[in-house]
Amino acid sequence: MTPLARARAAGVQVMLDPDDRVVVRGPRRLAALLDEMLLCADEVRTVLRAEREGVLLAGTPAASSLNRTTGSLRLVRHAHRCRCGREFKCTAPSCAGRAIPCVVCRLR
Repeated sequence: MTPLARARAAGVQVMLDPDDRVVVRGPRRLAALLDEMLLCADEVRTVLRAEREGVLLAGTPAASSLNRTTGSLRLVRHAHRCRCGREFKCTAPSCAGRAIPCVVCRLR
């Protein structure tokens, strides 16, 4: 079991801040585990970036089996291409893979 998986199983929140730094939050009784997360921050950062971008890394569990914090929003980065040819980026998980018109076409 990876340190990230152990931390999540213990209820520790592990995330990336906007500056791409690893942030860990948990009870003081898990201080040793929190320290371990910060010691292997480069590996954890790689996995968290991949999760954020929806990419599975070799040797990591499938996205459905990851222990995620409840109540958090999972962004699915993808792009849409309108019938008029415009391409736009989106992060809403509910519309991934669907044909959606661009703003210009909607306003017409």
